[in-house]
Amino acid sequence: MHHVLQIPELLRIIFEHGEREAVVQCAQVCRMLSEVALDVLWHTVDSLPAFANLLAPVKKENNNDGVVYEFDPLPGFKDWSRFQSTYCDRVRVLRFKDHDSFSPLLNMIQRLRSLSPLLPKLHTLDWEGNHNRFLDSAIFMHEGVRDYCLRYSLQGHEVTSIAEAVAEAITTRMPSLTALDLHVYPPEEYVEPLLTVFRNLPTLAEITIPAFTDIFRILSCLSSSPKLKQLTFFDCGDDEAVTDTGIALQGEIFAPLVELSICRVSYSNLSSFLSQHRLEGLRIFRVYSLAIEERKAVEQLLSSFAPNLVELDIGHGVGPPATADNTNIDFQHITFDDFRAISR
Repeated sequence: MHHVLQIPELLRIIFEHGEREAVVQCAQVCRMLSEVALDVLWHTVDSLPAFANLLAPVKKENNNDGVVYEFDPLPGFKDWSRFQSTYCDRVRVLRFKDHDSFSPLLNMIQRLRSLSPLLPKLHTLDWEGNHNRFLDSAIFMHEGVRDYCLRYSLQGHEVTSIAEAVAEAITTRMPSLTALDLHVYPPEEYVEPLLTVFRNLPTLAEITIPAFTDIFRILSCLSSSPKLKQLTFFDCGDDEAVTDTGIALQGEIFAPLVELSICRVSYSNLSSFLSQHRLEGLRIFRVYSLAIEERKAVEQLLSSFAPNLVELDIGHGVGPPATADNTNIDFQHITFDDFRAISR
């Protein structure tokens, strides 16, 4: 073998740009190639059945509750020891997006595993499913996870208890999170649990959460966060708009904040908050209202912006203005002159 191909860093770059089938074949050539190839192959896991199949054969069955995955035959402790030493340390990113049942697989793994983290070098956990699937995700949480994304909605279940369980799992099992992305519905039940999360996770630098009707409590809680650089209130598809951004907060707020995005808020509502806080560190600002805004509201919003913006994105939804007749909208008369308040 050429000495250049004995450089692990170079091999990794080659494998990362190769076809998966080719990398699988390289993993069977020799030990050195195998180690690098396996690192690349299992750096990111986006199929739990495929990964679990490395432990023992996995079968797929259909029953009255949908698709269920199970081990057949069941793995033993020797199988687990091989699986743990060969594969578990390689996984850095786990993405789950499915509504099938993997509980039999995960329950068996839970019986066999040691007390140490299941995937000790995992730093990114992205989980989508119903409320039962969230409970399954808890076995992958540990102190080394830095980036957590959860997407699910509740229908006919006790929202408050699930929201509290989510908050408790995040704060106790992943205390060093730097990025939190929660796409949950219905969102209003999550305000109190989220306040608990934010108070206990001062390391958070990126937060993405629904645009709650009252975001002032969230803004107030996060205003003194020492690490927060990116804050996003996304459109959760609810019929309610953001109606309360609160009164002025005391002292210097959001000092490290670089990027702020808010959806489902009227320009006039937001202007009252921004006009009282300069947010000098803010560089990127995005705001989207539910309706086409009148020129006066646009002017007020522009005049209240942070002084050091380098990127601005303002927009609206498809609905009519809340306080104006469509025929009276002078949106077409807004010109670049109206942007002088934020121009250099």
